[in-house]
Amino acid sequence: MLAAPRVFSPHRLFFSLAIVPFLLFPAHADDTSLLNAAKREGTVVVYGSLGSDTAKPLIKAFEQKYGVNVEFFRASTPTVAERAATEFRAGKPLYDIVLLPANHMRLLQKGSLFTAYVSPQSKYYEKALVDPFFGPNYRIIPIGILYNTQAVKEGTAPESYEDLLDPKWRTQIALPDPSAHSLTTNWMASLQLVLGSQEKADRWIRGLAAQKPMLVRSMGPSGRAVGSGEKTLGIGFPRYAFSLGKDGAPLDYSKDLSGYLGDGNYAALAVKPRHPNAAKLFIDFLLSAEGARIMAEVGGEFITRGGVMLPLEGAGKVVKRFVEMVPMTAKQLTQKKNEYKAIFK
Repeated sequence: MLAAPRVFSPHRLFFSLAIVPFLLFPAHADDTSLLNAAKREGTVVVYGSLGSDTAKPLIKAFEQKYGVNVEFFRASTPTVAERAATEFRAGKPLYDIVLLPANHMRLLQKGSLFTAYVSPQSKYYEKALVDPFFGPNYRIIPIGILYNTQAVKEGTAPESYEDLLDPKWRTQIALPDPSAHSLTTNWMASLQLVLGSQEKADRWIRGLAAQKPMLVRSMGPSGRAVGSGEKTLGIGFPRYAFSLGKDGAPLDYSKDLSGYLGDGNYAALAVKPRHPNAAKLFIDFLLSAEGARIMAEVGGEFITRGGVMLPLEGAGKVVKRFVEMVPMTAKQLTQKKNEYKAIFK
């Protein structure tokens, strides 16, 4: 059976564990001494799947502010996870920090790749978002329904999952292939959390397949297909309405779904970082108000730090209705991919 879901809500904790007092975790006795030590180290090595639109301005601001160089390896989540794990097993980890979605972080931690670090910036995040090992779940990546505003008449855009099954949208939907794209597989396997039951989710999935969607490689091609007008609707990240919209794409997203499934994200400190002080300084900056604003206002990310919000209509509602997807093992993902391959053949 799949594990129980985690729901992001001010009234519900991600974990049944009590939040351990911050005094039990490494803290900075003196910010100046940390900065000086970080400058002596001179560099911090970061691995992550954080998009370039977000990572580049964040790194630039950090380097200009502190004079510490950032070496950033950016790749897909599975690639980053495999590289970090391979280096660790070989006894030669090069990374100081890993930035990945929550499920992958927990899987990697089973191999003891990281050490506990909860930044002093954690006090600016709701306690329900602060993991006693990783610290704050600093950004969320919700998945929703995108639509082309030029192809969809005002007031007729789908505002529920059921609306997507209207016959008028047949052949007009872009969908990341759930038999190949793991994130979409996980999303589809978690739909019962927002549709009310497994029976309803199974029926909806078959209804979506009957719409004859165009299967694409991942969320990016889905968003671009809708933004370009190749397809009218698509499954993708609501943040594309911000990031692709800045480039002129007539793209918007459904703002009243019953829930938005997706991933939370953590920043993890290596168990034996080569640049420990620079690494802590970078994590602190990532979680700071300045770092959060860069990620939200420049990178178009849904940020969870209090007082910082993505400048996109409806963003607050998406954050409140965010539901973390069911964690899945590699075996479970493979089983579901085979199931969806048969349905969407």
